[in-house]
Amino acid sequence: MKEGHFMKTILAVAAAMLLVTTGTVLAGKTRIQFNAVAPASCSPIIDFTASKGSVLAREEKGDGCSPDFYFGLGGVGKEKKVGTVALVAAVNTNVPNTAFAIIVQYPFVSGGQFGVAATQDGKSGVPVASGTYTVLP
Repeated sequence: MKEGHFMKTILAVAAAMLLVTTGTVLAGKTRIQFNAVAPASCSPIIDFTASKGSVLAREEKGDGCSPDFYFGLGGVGKEKKVGTVALVAAVNTNVPNTAFAIIVQYPFVSGGQFGVAATQDGKSGVPVASGTYTVLP
């Protein structure tokens, strides 16, 4: 999958996910580390808790790297060109007046792709980060 297409798809998927999510039962909490954020030692670790098609995301605090703290709620659904994804509408406690769309390939498997976009007007998004992720124990 090309990174450019993946990021362009985020807003389309976000809109579709607001309307429809699958009823698939998901398997509890998964810890994911985003690999594309530098330095690697400070890549965010986000806990995704999934149940019956809904996904709750919460960034682990206390990593010593950044004061950022993301949390949000979303769902799991299919996007024609990307496949099955978990999409979370999130906020960051240190970035006022901005919403984030976090999209992660699902099921959660190390080497899967993620993308993050930000919006201040709810209509247009700006890519913030993208890359691969690692599932942690």
